Formats: sequence, C-alpha cells, structure tokens
Amino acid sequence: MEAAATACYRHPSYETYVRCTRCDRYICPDCMREAAVGHHCVECVKEGQRSVRQARTVFGGAVSRATAPIVTYALMALNVLVYIGEVVRPEIVDRFAVLGAVLTGPDGEHYYYRGDTYAGYELTGIADGEWYRLVTGAFLHLPPDASFGVMHLVFNMFALWNIGRAVEDQLGRARYLALYLLSAVGGSVLVYLLAPDTST
Repeated sequence: MEAAATACYRHPSYETYVRCTRCDRYICPDCMREAAVGHHCVECVKEGQRSVRQARTVFGGAVSRATAPIVTYALMALNVLVYIGEVVRPEIVDRFAVLGAVLTGPDGEHYYYRGDTYAGYELTGIADGEWYRLVTGAFLHLPPDASFGVMHLVFNMFALWNIGRAVEDQLGRARYLALYLLSAVGGSVLVYLLAPDTST
C-alpha cells in the first residue's frame, strides 16, 4: 500500500516527506533550514533565535555589529562646543572650572582661601556647595591665549577618539559613559583634595 501524499505546512501545493525535527511538521525544500540534527522549519528557527542570549564582550558590553561609537562622538562634540563657548565667553571657565575653595573678590579675581572670609569677598567653589564643578571641569580646556591653548583640546580629543572607540566597544555605551563621568569626578576630587586653591 502506498503512503498518502503529504504537503508542506506553508506551501500546501508542495508534496514532501521531510519533517521538522523539532515540531514534526512537514516542510518543503524552501522551508528547510539546516540544523545540527536534521532540518528545522522557519518558525522553529525563529523561536530558537529568540531564546538565544545576546553575545557579550569580556567586560559585559553587548557585542555590536559595526555600530558607530555614538558616546565617544557625543563626548567629543560636547568638548568642542564647550571650548567654543569658552572662546566666545571666557567667564564660563570661572563659572564651571574645578575650584576647591577660593575667595572671589569684588574685582572678580580669585584669592587663596585659608579659612577666613572678609567683607566684600565670597567663598566660591566645591567647598561652598558647587558640586557640579566636579563634572563640568572635565569638559573645560585651556583658553586659546594660553601657552598650550587649542593643542590641549586637539590632543585630548585625539586621545578620546583613539581610546574611547575601543573602550566603548568593549564596555558598551552605558558602562563607557559611566566610566567617563566617574573618571571625571575622580580626577576632580583628587584635585580638590591635593590642591583645593587651584583652578583646573
């Protein structure tokens, strides 16, 4: 007795005798997907891909498929924009630089703070509660009239471009941004502890 003809579950006009090794449905050559053992249907392959964990780097970042290092480029753009702001309005440096504890006089100049305040002078800096300076100081660079000037920004952005792309690829965007900001805060805290009366 001859076996009854069977049809592909997706293409009823195709006669087939091959079954998916997972779900046991009949599949035609168009629906077959090679598997370690036998063949799978399209739905079983999709289901299997959903249950596979995404690959990770050694440091926990998601393995990316040639994506642009967006965080590195954003940090570079932010640094350049802040530098342009410094050139246009130099008082930005005094407002956002890392200052541990200094006295600002009536003339706007900074004076060493030794624990006492005087009439007409006000305490400014991190010691006065300006905690934002711990982060904002990381985006400031030497003004163009300084001895190193624009080259300070160029070398920093070159280093960020070279190192940042590799680190962002290994850590992932969120971890890389967290590392960058924690490094900025850590460097500012060190300046605050070692030289609180200097501006960086």
